[in-house]
Amino acid sequence: MDKKIITVLLFVIHQYYFSQSNTSKIDSLGTIPEVESFIRSCSKSKDDFLSKFTLKTIKDFDNTVISPKIKKKAKALGVGKSFYKGDFNHDGRTDLLFIGDNKSCIQTSMDSKKETSCNTSVKVIFDLESGYVLKDVMRRHRDFTIPKVIKINGMDYINITYEDNSMFSNTPEKMLSKILTYKFDDFIE
Repeated sequence: MDKKIITVLLFVIHQYYFSQSNTSKIDSLGTIPEVESFIRSCSKSKDDFLSKFTLKTIKDFDNTVISPKIKKKAKALGVGKSFYKGDFNHDGRTDLLFIGDNKSCIQTSMDSKKETSCNTSVKVIFDLESGYVLKDVMRRHRDFTIPKVIKINGMDYINITYEDNSMFSNTPEKMLSKILTYKFDDFIE
């Protein structure tokens, strides 16, 4: 009887200890204000434009910034939130994918003379052993990319969809899709 009690007690202590150690700051984020505050706290300089970052869903961007075609495709893909969590580098830690406006670009409307942001950002904050690392999902693409978190064999990946606006394309404004993998400290396609 004593061995059973000790075994159960050791099991409970083990479960409590390991369940606590695997929880990260990103795991605890649940609301838009919490996520925005976390993103801003990761700012290391003015050059990363995180200090004024505002989360936005794709549908919340002005049509002059993100085309109605992209918005329609995002809706069809089920990408309706401004942030997603997943283990995108497969290290057992939760990472944060987020969409929004870093206020790095301002445009003025000719009609209303009103200043509005012309920025779109899709980024990931990786929770690495060495600390948080910021990576831009749109770095290789001029136009907006729609990020969708997918699972392949139980692992998280980011599938990006974007318009092919290259001058070499035979079909203008064709939608392309690629799965991003995180290797060698960056995303590869």
